Amino acid sequence: MKIKKMPVELFVVVKKIEDYEYIQDANGNWSKGPSTFSKFGFLHANDGNMSKRNTQLSWAYESDAHQELDGTWWYNKYKVENGLYVKQGNKLVTERVQIDPEYAPRVWENVPMTGFKIIDTVNRYRGNKLMKVLDPRGVEFEITIKSLFQIITMGTIKNGEIMDACVWKTNKDLVIVPKFGDGV
Repeated sequence: MKIKKMPVELFVVVKKIEDYEYIQDANGNWSKGPSTFSKFGFLHANDGNMSKRNTQLSWAYESDAHQELDGTWWYNKYKVENGLYVKQGNKLVTERVQIDPEYAPRVWENVPMTGFKIIDTVNRYRGNKLMKVLDPRGVEFEITIKSLFQIITMGTIKNGEIMDACVWKTNKDLVIVPKFGDGV
């Protein structure tokens, strides 16, 4: 594996996701159980590709987002009152909303790190299976089964934690960095 092909920086967006399970009562009725929230991310190489960046921003904020000169991030959302979209004439009214810094877009250095944890499985349409991984920086991402297979065959996993240094190759491929001597 050639490390040169790895992106130097990653553009990361983070979305607050509600996780919950359904529970069944004694009568067999199902209801939504208690929920927890996680930080779920979407990353790509920070290489100036605005199409990819716009896809990420649209996914995370359901609209275009932009950064002000002071570093704050904002997006526009449709204004809702009493459960209905607000209109002015025939146009929907939007309002400008600041993105919580905890969920704002960011740029990460793509350096080898330890501390990645495999935390869940994911089933997508058409039987597509993915694994959910917690990045040591506190954001969850999905990786492909192919990526997991590479990690299993080249590295060590203990109690769900990947013991080897890893780096992001693509938005769904986390790879182990081979060790040369004592260093990475």
